[in-house]
Amino acid sequence: MRVLAGLRDRDRRLTRRIAAWDSMVVRRLLPRLLPAFGEAAEHTKLWWAAALLMAAGGGRRGRRAAAAGVLAMAVAELLSNGVAKQLVE
Repeated sequence: MRVLAGLRDRDRRLTRRIAAWDSMVVRRLLPRLLPAFGEAAEHTKLWWAAALLMAAGGGRRGRRAAAAGVLAMAVAELLSNGVAKQLVE
């Protein structure tokens, strides 16, 4: 629980710090980058990257977490595109 509380606190501080930025770089860069990140997240590219990083640098625990994440993505893909479409048709 302490770890999660610490992460939440850091996240809040980082969000406040980013919100306080008022530079031309941020105003020009963020509107271009955020849609690309959203697109990548929507098509699981970010999750594949996260799984790769966990498997590469997380030891046995990271590999297990990466495998669980990849399995979850596969099941979600099958359910959303395979089974759901057959039920609707």
